[in-house]
Amino acid sequence: MKLVSKFKPEGIKEMSHTNHLQAYGPLSLRAGMQYFFLVCVCVWVWVFGWVAFGEEPANTLPVASDGSLVRVGDSFGLPDGPAWDDVGELVVSDVKGQAVRCYDPAKKSWQDVSMAPARYSGFFIQLGKLYAADNGNGVVRVFSERKPGKISAAETFSLGEPDKKGKPPRPNDLVVDRQGVVYVTVTGRNEVVCIQPDGTTGIATTGVISPNGITMSPDGKTLYVASYKPKTIEKFPVVSPGVLGDQQRFAVMDDGDAPGADGMTIDQEGNVYCAGATAVWVWDAAGHLLETIECPTRPINATFGGDDRKTLFITCFDGVYALPMSTSGVKSAVGFQAN
Repeated sequence: MKLVSKFKPEGIKEMSHTNHLQAYGPLSLRAGMQYFFLVCVCVWVWVFGWVAFGEEPANTLPVASDGSLVRVGDSFGLPDGPAWDDVGELVVSDVKGQAVRCYDPAKKSWQDVSMAPARYSGFFIQLGKLYAADNGNGVVRVFSERKPGKISAAETFSLGEPDKKGKPPRPNDLVVDRQGVVYVTVTGRNEVVCIQPDGTTGIATTGVISPNGITMSPDGKTLYVASYKPKTIEKFPVVSPGVLGDQQRFAVMDDGDAPGADGMTIDQEGNVYCAGATAVWVWDAAGHLLETIECPTRPINATFGGDDRKTLFITCFDGVYALPMSTSGVKSAVGFQAN
């Protein structure tokens, strides 16, 4: 695991006795006191960082200091779209297997979920519902009823008109705010589509190239979108539900040519997470890189879960991993409860 410190104090250059004499002339009591004061100031800055100048101290790194990445599931063709259901289970889609499975960390066991086969590429749980990006069928599905081992669909939303070849816009990933407004990335069309609670749809932005992962700040005022091929993270102020302000560059994944700004999540501190080509990258809300979480194989997506939301679940090409965290994820307004 590669850690990137937010603040690294520069080394302090020592002032030689010769240089001191050159600066102050023959050593005197006054010169000695000035020299002593200068040394004290340097030591203060070195120990306390920028606190001496009114800046905030460096944040605690999100990954728990004693944490390690552990694989908790490997029976997937391609795991994606993880979401925590607030009843103690992680919901994961097997994109290639066109199936859905749930993981119970307490029992360390997986269970198949009875759902119609589909290529789900993203899940999000909010307001007691499971929102799903059905990439294969080109729709967003909303599941509002859950029973042990079974999830029933209630609503289906299309994202626009088919193209000239008759292909519908295909959702990739999605995030839902606390009022039930859905933001969906449509990678092939360079679109982020908004679905209002009443079912009406509209294009929120076309400014992101190959939009992929998507997440929202804890206060719902900022939307983050991962641009897959340029490997950038773009951010937008949310002016009103479904209406975005000016696009801004938030961060760049400068780790080579391999594409990989993929799935995203966020924690309650506002730190932004995005799956890259080889690691999950973590930035603070100002866009400063805090650390990278190196993965055994290419990471795809991530979400927070566990009773205290202090476990980061990462889906990778070879399975699902769990990592203890020092910070917790953002809890849903209402979880997806079993009936």
